[in-house]
Amino acid sequence: MITALGYVVWNWALARVPAPRTAIFLNAQPIVGALLGAVLLSEPITLFTVLGGALVVTGLAVAFGPGAR
Repeated sequence: MITALGYVVWNWALARVPAPRTAIFLNAQPIVGALLGAVLLSEPITLFTVLGGALVVTGLAVAFGPGAR
């Protein structure tokens, strides 16, 4: 269910934003899924979840940072 909602939002954004810019944020879907799983389903947030989320956020910062084209 959470993954389906992520794709619905991604398709909504794709209709409004150029595809290359939207594709970068598709990488944020696992973070949102993990957070919603923790909040709605009481799933544990492990060290690997936090490290993976940090890597995704770092990648987005590099892609949209001051040096990005």
